[in-house]
Amino acid sequence: MDGRRAPDPLRLAVGAAATAAGALQRVIGFGIDTARRLPGVEPVLVTLEERGAETLRGADELADRVLHTVLRRVVQAALQEVDLTTIVRDHVDLDVVAEGIDIQRIIDRVDVDAIAARVDIPIILDRVDIDAVAARIDVDAIVDRVDVDSVIGRVDLVVLADTVIEGVDLPRIIRESTDSMSNEAVRGVRTQGMQADDAVAGFVGKLFGRGHEPDDA
Repeated sequence: MDGRRAPDPLRLAVGAAATAAGALQRVIGFGIDTARRLPGVEPVLVTLEERGAETLRGADELADRVLHTVLRRVVQAALQEVDLTTIVRDHVDLDVVAEGIDIQRIIDRVDVDAIAARVDIPIILDRVDIDAVAARIDVDAIVDRVDVDSVIGRVDLVVLADTVIEGVDLPRIIRESTDSMSNEAVRGVRTQGMQADDAVAGFVGKLFGRGHEPDDA
């Protein structure tokens, strides 16, 4: 061997094709320049150029669709062969990703009213075991935390008393109480009078030597 590198067939073919294309382009360019000088040829050349441009655009769109289809299939095949969970866990710093998330901005975009409107409260309540919830409530602990003095201090006793008085019919209560006391007093006086009559009758009977005679049936 003389030390010279053997020619690459692929490069030779590409070079030959490029040379031929360049020569063809020059020939076509010369032919077009010559044809433009002939009468009636210019409109035909313009039409051919427009059709060529349209064909190239169609070819570009077709190439894009083919390329997208191929890439999509390649990606799908790669995803089937690759464990993304392992890749993320081993190579992605999730703390850095989390620090870059603006939680408040995400919350501001949430339509809470729309979410609440879709919540069926009765169904949720039907699933709640009220007895179990109540059994876990430490009422004594809640009461111990209540500041009774503070609660009383916040109550307007004057307004409360006025409200109670307005809701109570005091004249009726006084009238009924007075009537009841009067009736009881009358019954008491009558009873005491009868007892006094019996005592006087007994005393008179003893004084005149008359015994107590039982009432006739």
